[in-house]
Amino acid sequence: MAFRDSDILKSKVGDESKPVFTEEDRAKIRQTLTQFSRKVTVKEQKKKESEKVIPSIVEQVYHVNFSWKDYPSELDEVPHLFLIRLNLWPLLSFKTLISLEELQELCIQSGITGIATDAKGRGYYMTGNIPNGGPVKSISLTLQPSEARDIVSVVNCTFVTHTE
Repeated sequence: MAFRDSDILKSKVGDESKPVFTEEDRAKIRQTLTQFSRKVTVKEQKKKESEKVIPSIVEQVYHVNFSWKDYPSELDEVPHLFLIRLNLWPLLSFKTLISLEELQELCIQSGITGIATDAKGRGYYMTGNIPNGGPVKSISLTLQPSEARDIVSVVNCTFVTHTE
C-alpha cells in the first residue's frame, strides 16, 4: 500500500475529488484487518479451552455427606481440611482415648467453629462448621464414651458438603 505522490499533493492542496486510497489499497487493508481479527479469535478460543481443563476444587460435586473412609484425596488442597486430616485421622485410625476438652482444642486448631457436643443414648456427637473448608461446610464426629468421665474415642467422622 503506497501513497502516490500526486494523491499526497492533492490532499495537501485540498483537492479531494479523488480519494487518497485506491480500491486495491482498501482491499489490502480489509484483508489485513480480517486476518488480524481471525488471529484474535483463535487465541481467545485456546484461552477458553485451557480454562476448562483446570477444574476448581470448589466447583466439584461431592456427595451430601461422606465418611472419613471415603475422603477424596484432592480435598487435601484445602488447608483447613488437611489440618483436620492431620489432627483427627490418628484418633480415628487407632481409636485413641482423648478427653473432650483436648478433642475440642484439636478441632479449633483445625479451623472448626461453632462446636457443639450432644449426649444421646448411643453415645456423644460433636458437630461443627468449617467456614474455610471449600466444598465441605460442616463436620460431625461420633464419639464413644469410656469408663472414665469425659474421656472418649472418636468412632466416625462425617463431612457434610452443604447446609440445609
